[in-house]
Amino acid sequence: MICYETVGAKPTGRIDIRVGETIEIDSMFQDSSTTRGGGRVAVHEYHVTATADVETGTLLTIDADPRVLPYEECPLASLNVGRIIGTPRSALRTVILEQFREQKAALISMTPCVPSPKFRR
Repeated sequence: MICYETVGAKPTGRIDIRVGETIEIDSMFQDSSTTRGGGRVAVHEYHVTATADVETGTLLTIDADPRVLPYEECPLASLNVGRIIGTPRSALRTVILEQFREQKAALISMTPCVPSPKFRR
């Protein structure tokens, strides 16, 4: 018998990218935790869709749909993702860390990875 004395966390997600006239991003992100009984429970979960410019990688649109969240305040993070529209792919992480200090953890986990402008199928 395995004894779970500690609780662990694990981030998971998927990112689907289609390149056409724009880069289309559809993604899901979930932070989960183990339970003392050995099970797993979702802690944060977001569905994120976005588009980016094919040539520059600049974020054109973004929408975050909060799913599983532990606190009433958590969905508020999704209301602010529009603030990063216009950000080049190469600067997304830096801009998020500078502009969203209070909501940093939630926004980092739900920000899509926009491929390099050189990405082609």
